[in-house]
Amino acid sequence: MKGIQVKMKTVMICLNPFISHVVPTFELAKRLEKKNINIIYVGPEELKENVIEKNFAYISIHSYNEKLLQDLKRKEEFSKLEDIYREIHAEVSKAFIENRADMIFMGISRFLVYFLPAKLLHLKILFYSLNMGATGITCYNPPTTCGYIPSDKILSKLICLCLWGRRFFRKILKQSFLIQLKHYPWVQLRQLSKKEKWKWRFGIDGIFPNVPIFIFGTNYLEFNSHNSARYTGLCLEKKYSWTSMNFPVSKTLIYCSLGTMASRYKNGASFVNAVIKSFCKNPQWHLIISLGGISKEKICLENLPLNVTIFDFAPQREILQYADLVLTHGGHGTIKECIEAGVPMIVFPCSYDQRGNAARVAYHRIGLRSLVLKKTFRQRIFNKGESYIASEDITLLIKEALSKQVYQENIKQIREKIKKADEMEEILHYILELINE
Repeated sequence: MKGIQVKMKTVMICLNPFISHVVPTFELAKRLEKKNINIIYVGPEELKENVIEKNFAYISIHSYNEKLLQDLKRKEEFSKLEDIYREIHAEVSKAFIENRADMIFMGISRFLVYFLPAKLLHLKILFYSLNMGATGITCYNPPTTCGYIPSDKILSKLICLCLWGRRFFRKILKQSFLIQLKHYPWVQLRQLSKKEKWKWRFGIDGIFPNVPIFIFGTNYLEFNSHNSARYTGLCLEKKYSWTSMNFPVSKTLIYCSLGTMASRYKNGASFVNAVIKSFCKNPQWHLIISLGGISKEKICLENLPLNVTIFDFAPQREILQYADLVLTHGGHGTIKECIEAGVPMIVFPCSYDQRGNAARVAYHRIGLRSLVLKKTFRQRIFNKGESYIASEDITLLIKEALSKQVYQENIKQIREKIKKADEMEEILHYILELINE
């Protein structure tokens, strides 16, 4: 008698349109495959090659154009935005049906792209976040978009609520968003939530349906234990490519990167030039810089000292195995990779969740933070100009970070705690229970 064949469960991972948001998903996807779960990625065409390289199936949503969506939002052309979303949802629904999806993972910040089709098809849904911190309003933790470090005192709780109130006012209580609520897909989402009686929450990206959330990060980087989300741990691939780079073993090696979207930061080029100038005066250090899209035309490359090596995009995880210190914008991915390698950091936050990430680095004393990349008043109002950054300030920070052993000791302690906890195994168990219900 032939055995009954059981269909493999299929998880479709819906992607945000940034490569830095894709990379954290790979290790979880591999671990799920080992548990006999079929993994299929879905997202914009430009990410296909990156996913295919990792031997996962990929479904391109050709109608999904992030730049167009954002341009139409800024111009408040909501009727055109409706048409685009209807086209995207038709394509997404087709992908879910044809691939017989059982569960959908999607980023909170882009849930409008994927949520309605998944909900109408009665699929199981999990939200994921690439950000640390509370996923909704709480008096225990501030939004991760600010650099405030909370405590257990009553005043701290009031400050957290005020910071959430300010975020709510900026995201929700503005005319453009209120107009959006009268258009597709918001009208359909509100009607569906009323019919099925599911609730809404507010987080750093605005309001979103109240479904289970997991974070591509570790609970050991949080301020306290008051976050209800689940965590994957560092969620970094165990194997990665090595290049044949020669590292200077006789000098202190310092790595500098403002991430893959460094060209967006107003003061990025000024910062890089200040860092290079600092190393001109300190030949005992060796610097490796990853420009991350910053134009070389903005960088002073004349008389570049021998102790400075510049890449457009550097093999970061390899370099971290040899680095003594990292200068970073505070992207969540880079912080996790520094912890894995046991390398202290100086965080220079620019925007979004980087301020909260920098606050966590300072709180756990695994490095320092500095506000030299903060936008000036003129930049915030007129979106013009570039700040002067003194190389002497960079030098002082580097000397302080290198002189105190406590940062290296603390980061190694956190790394060991994360290894012992194995948060990934916990999230795998949770997902498997949910998908097999």
